[in-house]
Amino acid sequence: MRNFCMRELKFCMKLKVKCVFTFVMFMQKIFKTILFLSAFALLSFKDFGISYKLTDHDLRGKVKSIRQSLICSNEALKHKTCFNDEWHAYFNEAGNVIKDTSFGMHSITSFFSYSMKRDTLEYNYTSGDTAYYKTLYLYLGNGNLAEEIDFKRVGPDFKKIGSSKYFYYKRTVEEYRYGITALLSTDTYTYNNDGKLVKEKAVDVHGKVILERNNTYDNSGNLVKNISWLGSPKSIDTVMYEYNERNDVILQSYSYKGKPFHDVFKYEYDNVGNWVLKTTFVSDTLWHTITRQIEYY
Repeated sequence: MRNFCMRELKFCMKLKVKCVFTFVMFMQKIFKTILFLSAFALLSFKDFGISYKLTDHDLRGKVKSIRQSLICSNEALKHKTCFNDEWHAYFNEAGNVIKDTSFGMHSITSFFSYSMKRDTLEYNYTSGDTAYYKTLYLYLGNGNLAEEIDFKRVGPDFKKIGSSKYFYYKRTVEEYRYGITALLSTDTYTYNNDGKLVKEKAVDVHGKVILERNNTYDNSGNLVKNISWLGSPKSIDTVMYEYNERNDVILQSYSYKGKPFHDVFKYEYDNVGNWVLKTTFVSDTLWHTITRQIEYY
């Protein structure tokens, strides 16, 4: 799992705990999440295998590259919950991301390299021509993620700053997250017969539950309900989703500070079936538009 504090930044901010994670994970999540930003971002869940594929970006066909731009409405800019952004990604013919760049508040380029045996994946965060952080992913023979190790550049070398190890059982996966050496927390992921994540639970080293999530899916395998709480029933967040015939989210309902909200998403598609224009309305107010330029092999 990308550190759960990074995967859902808003949860980390609520927790007010000492989350240990790398800046590269932070920036990587920010520029990808911001493309779906309204009051709440659509949730994404861990696929314990080789990631950074076309399917992770909901893309169909043999995509070579994608240029994605987000333009916020004046209302969204006024509330400071939306930021104009642009993101480019490049894929190899196997469908794996080999490079992506965000041109938002900071220009960030990430490079991905894969071993021929598909047992390792290396991710590098760069600013200019210098790599400042990198993550090494180690995989088992069946493609399941075994370990990820985070490094930070210190002088001419990279120094280990954190890691996660994964253990697999019948329908559960356990993740042990470490700082440099000390155990920080344990996450347990539970899946249904279709391989969909139905429950996630994070526990700190003292046994205190710091995050828990429950997911419900429809007959097509789409997430229709997510309930999350942060160690206390008072912090419960519930998000509901509805989909169109292409399985793209068209309605997202939730509450924030006790007030109900709903986001409506409208799409235009190309001939391959990928959306090239996405318009988001937050409680009937235009919030932002996302345009895509997609190049195919």
